[in-house]
Amino acid sequence: IRLNDEKMSNYKNRKLIPIFFALVIVDMIWFNALKLLNIKSQTAHSYLNPIVVMMAVVAFLIFKNIDIGSKSVINNLAKGSFTVFLAHSYMITSIKIESFVNENILILLAHIVISVVGIYLICWVLFFVYEKVTMPIYTLIEKKIGKTEYTVE
Repeated sequence: IRLNDEKMSNYKNRKLIPIFFALVIVDMIWFNALKLLNIKSQTAHSYLNPIVVMMAVVAFLIFKNIDIGSKSVINNLAKGSFTVFLAHSYMITSIKIESFVNENILILLAHIVISVVGIYLICWVLFFVYEKVTMPIYTLIEKKIGKTEYTVE
């Protein structure tokens, strides 16, 4: 995407958002078709599914087009995102969403919102602790061997 930045800048959010939702619908159709055909496969939501990859690219382009500047709150909150990426699949198995699926829709939505916020906060705290533990080590290493920067062209 970065190598074709000029071409990618032609895609505006008013075009990208409908494309994203169309891809979500295609993925939902894929999932339901597999379920209808009694095919025991997880390919619909797999990260290797081309539809999911396209959704990720479109989501990236949507957020790339948003100019939020450099906000310290956003930068601080973003630190936990990689930890969420690493830990969310483990944590999702612990939230027991299947027991809320057949409940009132408001209870289900509340459970989803609380679960998402809870998973994010746990991951952010994990990153914060990781950063506090490793920062002195990195500082010591940097003092011993110096800081080297590499550029790739």
